[in-house]
Amino acid sequence: MTGEPEAAPEASEHNRFFRLLNRVSDAGVIAGGCALIAITLIVTYDVIVRFIGHPTIWATEISGYLLIAVAVLGAADTLRRNEHFAMTLLVDTLRGQVRRWVSLAAWCLVLLLVAGLVLGIAALIANSARFGLRSYTILQVPLVLPQIVLLVGFVILALALAGRVIALVRRFRAHTTRRE
Repeated sequence: MTGEPEAAPEASEHNRFFRLLNRVSDAGVIAGGCALIAITLIVTYDVIVRFIGHPTIWATEISGYLLIAVAVLGAADTLRRNEHFAMTLLVDTLRGQVRRWVSLAAWCLVLLLVAGLVLGIAALIANSARFGLRSYTILQVPLVLPQIVLLVGFVILALALAGRVIALVRRFRAHTTRRE
């Protein structure tokens, strides 16, 4: 065993939808990387000014929001590279067509879960905007701002999951056609 993840089913897909999906996923990684750089700069600045006796009142809160951005904006790319943590104990015991069906069903359930999160976060954003909700900190950041980042990250992840399901269905059909 090499320790390397096996190739994601969608890695072999090259049509327009999957190319667009790859670009959107790459944009999420770039945005997440920029957030990580911003965290580094903010924390470094905070350490320096704290050392000279002038701590910031904003660094911890903004870094926390940016940390959420790093996590959610890179999730689709992690899926695309098949590097997510996965519990495959049950699936690994299955063989052939049963394994493919169970895998497809599992990914469909994950897609439904993430779609539910997208809808829930959209409702949360609407509620925050409607009531003008702000953080209970000295900065009083409008909560729609970090919530929109969450929504974008989960929408990108949902698209990546849809791509995974489509690729699995295509692979399943191709395998079934070859057997006939």
